[in-house]
Amino acid sequence: SIHRPPSVSAMVEPQRVSLVADPRQEKPEGWTRFVCFSDTHGLHAKIPAKHMPEADVLLHAGDFTNKGETSQVQSFAQWLRDYPAKE
Repeated sequence: SIHRPPSVSAMVEPQRVSLVADPRQEKPEGWTRFVCFSDTHGLHAKIPAKHMPEADVLLHAGDFTNKGETSQVQSFAQWLRDYPAKE
């Protein structure tokens, strides 16, 4: 058995994780909301607002442009700035 000071034990305890069926529902007090997108390939501006809930942490994985077009990179950067996420 490994002895850990109480403060360390509290940090390594597993946390609850829940997937939310409807991201528009109110976020419970003390929860962190992760919003994830991937492979938008320049179509980020076409994501409906109802699919863009406020995020504590916004993750985008995969390609956000088709071929690295400068206009798509600039558009994506603006989309990130405008996204309803905490700073």
